[in-house]
Amino acid sequence: MALTGISALAVYKGLDRLEPIRKELVARDPSFKNDIANFKTRVKEVEDVDDLLDDYRLLSTVLEAYGLESEINKRGFIKEILISDPTDPESLVNRANDNRYRDLAVDLRAYAGVNTLKSSDFAAKVESRLTQIRFEKSLDAESPGIRQAIRFQQEAANIKSPFDILGNPILRDVALGATGLPLEIVYQTVEAQGRTLEKRLDFEKFQDPKYVDRVIQQYLISVDTAATANSATAGIVSLFTPAASGINLLI
Repeated sequence: MALTGISALAVYKGLDRLEPIRKELVARDPSFKNDIANFKTRVKEVEDVDDLLDDYRLLSTVLEAYGLESEINKRGFIKEILISDPTDPESLVNRANDNRYRDLAVDLRAYAGVNTLKSSDFAAKVESRLTQIRFEKSLDAESPGIRQAIRFQQEAANIKSPFDILGNPILRDVALGATGLPLEIVYQTVEAQGRTLEKRLDFEKFQDPKYVDRVIQQYLISVDTAATANSATAGIVSLFTPAASGINLLI
């Protein structure tokens, strides 16, 4: 089911129908099956964290399952993250400004050895997460912005402060797009970024699915507007974006 030419907002509104179909396609894909089979075979040979880090393909699969595939060349940093104890507030994993790393460290428990990595439960988690990631990527390749929208929807209930958004690149992209803030805001201090977001978003409402949906739709409108910036309809669509209207619709 190709989605080329369909707006990201329209795809988002049809996710309930699309998701089971596209996930089934992912699960049947030969490359996906091969990656999962390879993971289950090679992980049996892992004796310590260094073995995981030295196996490029195995590490690639694990990182992709947690949305960290672009970090593959930071193996020294990855090791320090994985062996740090997430129950210690002062550990590196809790000081790193990226919640994806924390999710991986918590699930893997590599600070206590590699038993969790080699468990059937973790293999099932990798397969489930990788299915979700590749489902999102397949949609995003045809309708950019959808992956960010899905991830924001999944994680919004855990957003309690601006720093929960700023610590996750995907959540940050949605928040900036929805509020009309430029990416250049990241050059400010984290505290200054947080204060700016507090003026644009109501952090007490992220438990409300309707509010989350409004934020996501504002973001996707901005994505679709950018994608059609040179078309005759761009001016009409842009009237509904916070950046163009100057009206904050999310507070």
